[in-house]
Amino acid sequence: MIITAYVLSIIGIILFPISALIINYFKKTKLLPALKKYKAYTSASKKMYIAFLIFGFIAIAIGIGALILIVLNIDAEASVILSAISLFFTLLSVLGLYDISFDYEAVDNHYVYTSRFGKKRQYKIEDVNNFVPFQSGVIVQDKMGKKLFTMSIAGANVADFFKALDAAKTNQYNNEEIDQENPINIETGLDEEETALLEEYGKKYQALYLKNFNRNLAIMIGALIIVFAFALLVCYQLSLMRLLFLFFILFVLAFITIMVGSLNTRKQIKAMNLHNLGLKGYRSFPEVKGHGKMMRRNVAAIMSMVILTGVFALIFTISPDEIKVDYSSLQTKTGSLTAKEIYVDDYQYYMGISLDDEMILYSAPVREIVYQGNAALYNDFAVGQTIVIHYQENDDEQQSSYYDEKVPCYSFYYISINGTTYYDETDHQAFYNYYKTLCLTYSIILYVISGLLIVGPLLYLPISKKQEKKETVEIFKK
Repeated sequence: MIITAYVLSIIGIILFPISALIINYFKKTKLLPALKKYKAYTSASKKMYIAFLIFGFIAIAIGIGALILIVLNIDAEASVILSAISLFFTLLSVLGLYDISFDYEAVDNHYVYTSRFGKKRQYKIEDVNNFVPFQSGVIVQDKMGKKLFTMSIAGANVADFFKALDAAKTNQYNNEEIDQENPINIETGLDEEETALLEEYGKKYQALYLKNFNRNLAIMIGALIIVFAFALLVCYQLSLMRLLFLFFILFVLAFITIMVGSLNTRKQIKAMNLHNLGLKGYRSFPEVKGHGKMMRRNVAAIMSMVILTGVFALIFTISPDEIKVDYSSLQTKTGSLTAKEIYVDDYQYYMGISLDDEMILYSAPVREIVYQGNAALYNDFAVGQTIVIHYQENDDEQQSSYYDEKVPCYSFYYISINGTTYYDETDHQAFYNYYKTLCLTYSIILYVISGLLIVGPLLYLPISKKQEKKETVEIFKK
């Protein structure tokens, strides 16, 4: 463990400065000379560089702290954890620094070029038509509203890039033959007929969205409540009461996200011009070309839900095997009760006892004891009682409140106090059957939901193909 911590901490300390020097060398000698051939190009802001440098130095400081713990032999386990954290933060810092150092947008007279993590792409000037604000940047689209790439507006030389892009588009437009009867808008790349039709469907989409806003919001909140209620029922019946607090926090965060996101979207829809509304929602109408393709895209979202519910169903299916016990393999211990305590692990309450002043904790989930009506067992314990347990050794350790340190923790599945049996194989089997029935019920419910969801893609694919034949309105000319 010490060697592992030492190696990780050394790597965490030296990796970032060496990587930063290499990145800076290749940026100055390779990237910057290559970018000078373009009319304009963007780069990350100094604030971004400073942020990643600070992040990297924090990682180095954590690595130094881990190394000090190793040298002074203070805490081997803590040094491993800190070393791992240092290496993780270092890798993030290196990746982030590489990303902002070699990412750019550039423009010449014919193309717009982008580089993301070393992967370069180019787009024709005439294809770059729409710029939709998004967080701290813009989404760049073609005239049909298809996303080409995203770019930050907080970087360096962004204004110069857009000036050069406008100049290139103007120059290209001036060199083309102009249709006097139906001229093309240089900013959007659409002619008057396409623009009028797109704005018409933009107006329809805005009316449709606002009309269905309350209904769609109610559906999302209702689905969230159903999911939370199901999680509440599962936690209650499986005695995972501490997990309820986590689910409640997730529920509140999800509720706030849905409400804030929906209200902000409605605000944007109201404020958006008809052109952008048309780009956003023209596929929502069955008569417009592209509606069937949009339907097929919904299949991906449905399939992700199918996979998620299927995974949870599988978890419930295999969960009962985790608590099944072979009583013939258990060891027996008879001793005098030294201490008792309650602790929490994996969001469950456990009852722990110590015998003959051994630094070993023998424990069992409180839920199993309570299920058999022995909820008062913990209060019945008294120091000096003769305890007989059947237990199973494992590699678990728990922080003992009595010994005030981590001690081995073995699970017991039989216990008697002064000759009176409180929990035995019959009791465990009864709880196992109850637990198995619950998990089987939940797994069947989730499998059914998953099965019903998968019907969606099976119906969507043929319907979308059939729908495409009915699409008669073509907004964008070839």
